[in-house]
Amino acid sequence: GGSVDVRHAGNITDNDIGIQCIEGAYAVVESTEVQLNGVGIQVKDSSDADLGNASGGQSVGYNKIHHNSSYHVDNQNGSVTIKAENEWWRGVAPSASKFQGNVDRNPYLTTEPDLDPGSPLLPERGIPTLFHLSGPVPNPFNPTTTISYDVPAPGAEVRLRVYDVRGRLVRDLVSEFKQAGRYSAVWDGVDRNGNGVASGVYFAQMRAGGFVMARKLVLLK
Repeated sequence: GGSVDVRHAGNITDNDIGIQCIEGAYAVVESTEVQLNGVGIQVKDSSDADLGNASGGQSVGYNKIHHNSSYHVDNQNGSVTIKAENEWWRGVAPSASKFQGNVDRNPYLTTEPDLDPGSPLLPERGIPTLFHLSGPVPNPFNPTTTISYDVPAPGAEVRLRVYDVRGRLVRDLVSEFKQAGRYSAVWDGVDRNGNGVASGVYFAQMRAGGFVMARKLVLLK
């Protein structure tokens, strides 16, 4: 059980199974290369995975999944459809024989993605193509950290908040309509009453339409 978070994990290669989700686990895979395995990603039992959701899920996708000898995605849980949108399958639609079970793999990427943090940009205008919340920099931090986020066209009402580990609201950083673009917000370790917070783990959560994403922040004093 539990969740498996695989984001910007580099290159997962040369395994019988690159990523396996079993016994009710939930995997979120983003901006990771999965290649040259027997099976790229396998979901069994009552498990599930979000490999990329163009409509706004926990993963924006942008994985590079290719050259796995058996299946790219092996979904053995017949009660779920694995979201595997916005992936790079070497720039072409992969053969159906490389998938087992229900796997939603459209739309797919025709341009190889950059696996560095951040969502891809439309090359002509530098406008994000998807909602995205990047990891805070620096992290751990003291006294401030910068949280970057992307808003695609036509823009959206964005809410960026900081919560503590018990889910209590600490600070509203953004609460307004944003045009399409790349933005950043700074958190100075102060709560909404102007008081400095204690060292510890916090979470920055972005909501925009149906998109929800969170990143962990660690304040060290």
